[in-house]
Amino acid sequence: MTGSHLSAALCSFLLVACSDPTSTSGPAIFDTDLADAYARVDQSFGKQRSPLSFEGNGTATDCPSYFEKMSKFRIEEAVDNQLVKSEYLVCDALKLLAGSFPRPSGESARTVAGKALVSKLDLRTFPSSQNMLSDDKSHTLAALYPERASSDATTARIDTEDWSLTLKIVAAARLNDNEADDWIVWLSDESKTGNYRNYQTLVIYDPSDQHDGLAALAYPSEN
Repeated sequence: MTGSHLSAALCSFLLVACSDPTSTSGPAIFDTDLADAYARVDQSFGKQRSPLSFEGNGTATDCPSYFEKMSKFRIEEAVDNQLVKSEYLVCDALKLLAGSFPRPSGESARTVAGKALVSKLDLRTFPSSQNMLSDDKSHTLAALYPERASSDATTARIDTEDWSLTLKIVAAARLNDNEADDWIVWLSDESKTGNYRNYQTLVIYDPSDQHDGLAALAYPSEN
């Protein structure tokens, strides 16, 4: 499918985005850049972006080519390439929202989500710099960084002398076929003194039903 055809297909799914992005029947979007892209999905999905390199298999320059490459190849680990990857997180979110069901409440994400990310999100459930530091006893930001972890309504973060990690809920939408809101999360994971960079989209399905802890899945998963 060409980029223009895929953009048109997404627009047909995202009826709210193409008409009234403030409608209560659409997803609850908390990130202003994503809200702007959602309101102009036909232009946003085909927008030319910085070239993102894949291992031995060329580059992606827009959302359609990004998803085509992601289904087959791994992204190069070079630091500058990982910085470019952050531009493509909006592609992930737009594609997830294209398959969402209408009328999420978004209420839990507006009020307690940041605190939940700090205290309940199991860092072992998705790739990050914190995997090796986590164990059965300590595997949340609050447990690993009791003096450094903080949150606001939709964001959790740590900021130390040598590291910065932010988890930001950018949208709440019904991504699977039930009545519970799911959270779309953007991860920014950066070393201040080294070359490590990781920018990723995560999905937390049915957080209201995960009483003992939250699990996140990387989206899309790399081969």
